[in-house]
Amino acid sequence: MDKPEVWIGEGAMAYNSGRQNITDSFVGSFWFTNLLGAISKSRPHTVYCRQALVGGYYELISHETMKARPDYWIAHLWKKLVGTKVIGPILSPSRKDSPDEYTFGCCEGVGYDTLLVHTFCAKEERSNPIFVITNIDKKSPFSLNITVGTHMTKYILTGKGGRRDSRSVVLNGNQHLTIENGQLPEIVGEDTDDLVITLPPVSIAFVIVHGFQVDECVSPIVAATDETSKIKYASSLITEEQPQ
Repeated sequence: MDKPEVWIGEGAMAYNSGRQNITDSFVGSFWFTNLLGAISKSRPHTVYCRQALVGGYYELISHETMKARPDYWIAHLWKKLVGTKVIGPILSPSRKDSPDEYTFGCCEGVGYDTLLVHTFCAKEERSNPIFVITNIDKKSPFSLNITVGTHMTKYILTGKGGRRDSRSVVLNGNQHLTIENGQLPEIVGEDTDDLVITLPPVSIAFVIVHGFQVDECVSPIVAATDETSKIKYASSLITEEQPQ
């Protein structure tokens, strides 16, 4: 007998049409990103239905301007980049007591868990991992030293002008994401040989690590014949808060 699936048929940050200037702005995307990461690791959840496409203030397309809200771009990049296989727990590497269970690791007090890391198999390059990282700290950037792989491709999202309440999203500091004449923009990540990634304050990143195969991401036949390595969660990701 097939195992039952659990679908979330209606899910948003706040009830009663959301909250203007919160659920329709970039700050609401941190909740959305971490929710997608959490339910992906919580089996047997298989489908998440976001309400609504248009309507209220948790919509993906503004009913006032018909422009894409920040959460639209989170959903778009998630669909484009993130595979269906999850790797390990959600990490909060800025804490010594990083959680071992599949939780948000949140929250013991003000300032805790401002940085969260979700790990998956990448969608297109299925043997490689992808990190989905949120830094909600208002002042401090974080540097993450990824100690595996040969190079990486990064997609770093910020609100326009670095604002949490922005309704516009900027990719890698230079591409303003917008839909023109009904056409989605070409979204290309930034390739780098430097395995240290710096997340600015109030940012969300999708980072694909190349040149490193993860056992969970390859077929059993390939895993048995090729040299593959599992990510050592505590040692392969090192964070360092940058000086002010």
